[in-house]
Amino acid sequence: MGCISGGKPSATPTKKSPIAWQNKDITAKYFGEHLKGKSFAVYGLKLPKITEVQPTNLPAVEANELRLDNLFLLEDNSLALVDYESTYADSNKIKYLNYIVRTLKRNMEQKNFPCRIRMVVIYSADIKPRQTKKELDIGCLQFQLEEAFLTQKDSEKTEARLYVSICRQGYHNRRFQTDQGVDYDDKGWTII
Repeated sequence: MGCISGGKPSATPTKKSPIAWQNKDITAKYFGEHLKGKSFAVYGLKLPKITEVQPTNLPAVEANELRLDNLFLLEDNSLALVDYESTYADSNKIKYLNYIVRTLKRNMEQKNFPCRIRMVVIYSADIKPRQTKKELDIGCLQFQLEEAFLTQKDSEKTEARLYVSICRQGYHNRRFQTDQGVDYDDKGWTII
């Protein structure tokens, strides 16, 4: 593929130019490598001075398939990524961000536009609200989880409420399904 001086590759071969088509990117990177001790003021940005120029290669060779616990399309056309946890670790947020990035990428490839994504984490009865941090703020990225804690649910009250709901609907030796994802039949309660 040939290049036109300073431009992008052309569709047909042309005389080879001594100037790479990505010359502006190369120049900016070269300039950036010599900014130690300088500031971003030249760009009009008020940031702290640069103390170190770090390597820019971020190698990653991955051949894995991420499988999140659940992915739901909601009525408002947002997506709810759901993960169930019995332990808490700040490092799980990296896992969640990977889920979000791959889901966003797939959505962009299939529908050509980003969608609103909600990251829902449902903690088992082992985890209490004060044990977690639902927000991550690293400057350029603010990330917030929507958390649910089973410790905050009174299972006996929930069962009683569902039983009353079933009785009002006239349960007579048949299977009954609630809109809360619970099934009731002659054998008892089942989460569906």
